[in-house]
Amino acid sequence: MHHPDSPCAGGGPAGARLRQLFDEGQLQAAGALFLEELENNILPHSAELAHWLDNALGAQRTEKLVMALSSEPCLRCQKGFEVCDECHGHGVLAAGALCAQCLGFGRVRCDVCNGTGQTEFETLPRELWPRIIQHRLDAAGPFVADLIYRALPPFDGEHAVKPLTGRILNIAKLLGVLDNALAAANAFSGKAEVDMVVLRTRASRWGGAGELRLRDGLAALAMSLRVGSQKLASDAPEIAAMLARADRLEELARTGAFAGTSFDQPALFAAV
Repeated sequence: MHHPDSPCAGGGPAGARLRQLFDEGQLQAAGALFLEELENNILPHSAELAHWLDNALGAQRTEKLVMALSSEPCLRCQKGFEVCDECHGHGVLAAGALCAQCLGFGRVRCDVCNGTGQTEFETLPRELWPRIIQHRLDAAGPFVADLIYRALPPFDGEHAVKPLTGRILNIAKLLGVLDNALAAANAFSGKAEVDMVVLRTRASRWGGAGELRLRDGLAALAMSLRVGSQKLASDAPEIAAMLARADRLEELARTGAFAGTSFDQPALFAAV
């Protein structure tokens, strides 16, 4: 095995191109090129890939490759959540009724990346899954502390709608990262350089706390909507949709029945 600081000259032209990009600091370009050459069968697959990486990139560049692949954006959305095509981002339909697809948020998660904005594991080499899982969970740690373990702000009536909405959508995106990591860890079989049990446990523990915080946020948002509806004229056309939304969010907060919504995380919530 190459020493991390030793020069590598293997891997042919593909290895030379990747080494140049990494040495120039172009991590995202190197990650994209790696996936392209892997898809075009220019690079080896399965067990041979580890030997190729060692020979062509060495330990330090391979670690940079894992970092690049961990943050590779989703090819469809790149941000995780998209404007709802049912209500065009308004949260209500033309007739003023609550949009059942987005629950009034105006945005729905990308089904390709599960709302994370990250490329899905199935497009990444399975041999690197354990290290990518670990890197994504490590990167998620500070967000878990801020979005999940930090309490919701004190209730501020109708003024809390906007900050609660942002917090809820960010929690949903974070839970998508954890769900994808747990699903990949459950699907992985073979030798791993990291402890997969530790990774599964971490994702599950954070996911359990995240579900509780999500439900707290939905309940608080429902309360804020009710307070806001009371400040409107009794014949205001938007009241019906606000109250219908409050009812639906309260139901989700109470039951945790997220199936069919952008908040469902089957691998994560099944493990809770």
